[in-house]
Amino acid sequence: RAAGQKEAPRASSPTGRLVMAKSLYPVPCPRCDEAQNVLPGGFDPEQAPFGPVTCMVCGHSFTQDEYRQGMAEIAAKRNAAQGGASNVVPLRPN
Repeated sequence: RAAGQKEAPRASSPTGRLVMAKSLYPVPCPRCDEAQNVLPGGFDPEQAPFGPVTCMVCGHSFTQDEYRQGMAEIAAKRNAAQGGASNVVPLRPN
């Protein structure tokens, strides 16, 4: 860390112990449909203020609602895939 640079915020529980954020997966961009996100260190999608989260391909800045919707869609695909023999989660419709 450079002199004067703040450390990224860390999540902690009410007991003061550090806790890990929920798993984060690439979220498809609502503009270009690529799933290549740029996230800040210590990112938590529930944190206010949100982000910034941007698309590495087109530069779109996600709103918190866009990112949450994308996370919900990925979670649904992962849950559906767990019932089958594959651990591959399609990020785009075929």
